[in-house]
Amino acid sequence: MERQNAFLVPTSPETTLVQLDYFYSKETMPTKKKSSQKKKIQKQNPVHPGIVLEQFLTNYNLTAYRLAMEIKIDASLIGKIIKGDRPISPLVSLALGKFFGIDEAYWIMLQVKYDLGVTKIDKDILIHSIRTVEELD
Repeated sequence: MERQNAFLVPTSPETTLVQLDYFYSKETMPTKKKSSQKKKIQKQNPVHPGIVLEQFLTNYNLTAYRLAMEIKIDASLIGKIIKGDRPISPLVSLALGKFFGIDEAYWIMLQVKYDLGVTKIDKDILIHSIRTVEELD
């Protein structure tokens, strides 16, 4: 496997992919003061699976059109996924998994991680206001 543009991408269909955590960039953000000192937490910026797909295409020297023809999925849908305008569906995940010779759940898990990351950012105040079960009286 090669590390390119902060992504781990297989160099051949036989290689397997590793943890999804590699598909997130990290930056620090200050949080509320705790014990009279500022702490910084790692905030993850979600990466759309289309960016990962584009990297795969680059590594295999394929066009989006060629991929679409090979996996029998509409070329405009593949283009929209690469641009980040459409999500990876279960059908597309199955097709990409088969084509690239990797686990069929890989692509859908990238989508889930992306969706969770976006929701976490959008609903940050709400999420932080929820107590854990251990905090209940």
